[in-house]
Amino acid sequence: MIKTLETSKGNLQFATLDASNSTALLESIAETLQSVINAVGTIGFVVDNMQRKFEVEKAAKNKAYCYIIESGLIKAFQSWSATKHPQTDWHNEIIKELEKQSK
Repeated sequence: MIKTLETSKGNLQFATLDASNSTALLESIAETLQSVINAVGTIGFVVDNMQRKFEVEKAAKNKAYCYIIESGLIKAFQSWSATKHPQTDWHNEIIKELEKQSK
């Protein structure tokens, strides 16, 4: 996208030197703008998708926290958490625990 914008900037600078080519220049600018619009749309789709995934994960964590609190396990959770390193890879910990429980 940066290259596209730089090309467009170059075209605009060229236009001040050669006004006889204005139709071709305008077509080039229109193509560049369409490319930018497409890129922005793609970025928007990616952001929306990430937001949806985040909301699903947040809901799952809130459900787990609610279970911990309603079950009276908050003190046990705090004690358990204190034994874990701050840099613990929780995804790997979950996988290990599931594998252990499935045997």
